[in-house]
Amino acid sequence: MENLKHIVYKKFFYCHMISDFHVKVCRPKTDGVSSIKNLLMNPTLRYSAWFMVVMITIGNLMVLMGRFIYRDENRSVSVVIRNLAVSDLIMGCYLGIICVQDYRFRDKFQEISLEWTQSWGCVVAGMLSMISSEVSIFILTFMSVERFLLISDPFGHHRLNTKNVMLCLFIIWSVGISIAILPVILFYSSTKFYGIYNGGTCFPLFIQEKYPSGWQYSAIVFLGINSPLLVVVGTLYTFLLFSIWKTRKQCTGRTFDFFDCEFAVRFFFIVLTDSTCWAPIVTFKFLTFMDFEISSDMYAWLVVLVLPLNAAVNPFLYTFSTPKYRDQIYTTFSKRSFSKKHDSNSNQATGDESHNKIMPLLNNSINGGNISTPLRWLFTRKKS
Repeated sequence: MENLKHIVYKKFFYCHMISDFHVKVCRPKTDGVSSIKNLLMNPTLRYSAWFMVVMITIGNLMVLMGRFIYRDENRSVSVVIRNLAVSDLIMGCYLGIICVQDYRFRDKFQEISLEWTQSWGCVVAGMLSMISSEVSIFILTFMSVERFLLISDPFGHHRLNTKNVMLCLFIIWSVGISIAILPVILFYSSTKFYGIYNGGTCFPLFIQEKYPSGWQYSAIVFLGINSPLLVVVGTLYTFLLFSIWKTRKQCTGRTFDFFDCEFAVRFFFIVLTDSTCWAPIVTFKFLTFMDFEISSDMYAWLVVLVLPLNAAVNPFLYTFSTPKYRDQIYTTFSKRSFSKKHDSNSNQATGDESHNKIMPLLNNSINGGNISTPLRWLFTRKKS
């Protein structure tokens, strides 16, 4: 075998099993994500992966901090959003593990590729990605069902209290974690479900190998669970938007205004991002079973960009874009701005100079600031 210099396999992952370093060329040279030398084959994939890690981490940490700092009147909604942020952060952890492994073994991935794909580190990374994806889609489905019932029948539907919401979230996390752990138990004799057949990314898509070990379980999760939930979320948000539009038309006599436009845009992007994330994965799973060859480049972007998309966008859809969150941010900065002006002006002389203190506050109020705060301060000053 020492004279063997070239090997051609049907699938790229077999190249990682070569222990004979006399082999100079193994084809195919990539699976779209990894190459012989690198876990992430090119700079574009690396930069995109790191960008997604930063976006997911910063966005969801801001959501968690904001939800703890600003008290929401509806505590149940706040609890749900915090849990969604945690599940999305887990996706950031998964992608961060892949990026770190790529950095550690840059230009020498072949030496440890087989060890990595068969390691429990790869299994843990795959489990994190599975937990995040499943818990996120369960929470999004729960939110869409609750919102639909509340808005479509506000008098007949009883809003869930915090205790019931916590129970539902406990069930969601239990099911999501169980889905991730169960294949490890079923395929305990090997780590193939999260490892070899999925390359160095460890996520069990199974779209490049039709019937590997555990393909049935992957099909049940992505086609039997996630696909119907995607349809449910899209359908409910469509009916939800129609219900809001119909109700406002009956109450105000107007068919469309800025309020409806804002809600329509938010709902559109909620459905769009869910579809963009899961529809390609579900479609490619179907195509795999129909013997269609999935492009290696397409597989790469599915793992690095499409799969974590929801985790990066959810903070903007469910927190940053909401009027309540924007009002809280605006109020916070207004109070800080007023406090600075107050402290600065309080050190100045009284008498005629008091006119110069009052006018900026009134101007700030007229220009959109919080008018109650400066007026309350003025009346307090007069009484004293």
